[in-house]
Amino acid sequence: MSNSSIISPPLDKVNKSFINNIPLQNEVIARMVKNSHTGRPEDLYIGLHLKDKRKARGFIQSEVGDYVDLTLQQIQKYEKGENGINASKLMRICDLFRVKSDEFIGSGCLKFVERYHKAKENYVRNEESRRIANIEKQVTDLAKVFTPEQLAAIIQVASERQASNEINPNKSAVN
Repeated sequence: MSNSSIISPPLDKVNKSFINNIPLQNEVIARMVKNSHTGRPEDLYIGLHLKDKRKARGFIQSEVGDYVDLTLQQIQKYEKGENGINASKLMRICDLFRVKSDEFIGSGCLKFVERYHKAKENYVRNEESRRIANIEKQVTDLAKVFTPEQLAAIIQVASERQASNEINPNKSAVN
């Protein structure tokens, strides 16, 4: 399809489902953090915004790709936040949708990235708390089964093995 055959509908027909939907954005952020999404949050924000714009305008991915001189696979990666969009391609996308680049990379993107980093911080903190609580429970359970002398011996052996593994990390922990 040639670039000239792609006609954007009027701007008032644009669906802003992702961009103006903070609960949906927070859900996406939570999934990113929980699933250890390896991409950058700004790339995902821009990609999801691209997907919203594309769908709202009735385009298929290959049409956007043709206009921007990219493959369907690259557009898919952009929409998933797997790859970042370079400035020249973003400008072509903005031209296609008749919007300014601020719509993709403006304050909404910055706020999304800030919320992502806060959510990731909280997730890491909560995971550490859960890990410590789990260790405390295991120690409490062991204290019910073993005498204090047996626990001291177990701790001594575990400490020696840990020290040995720190000195020689390739050495097997099980003898």
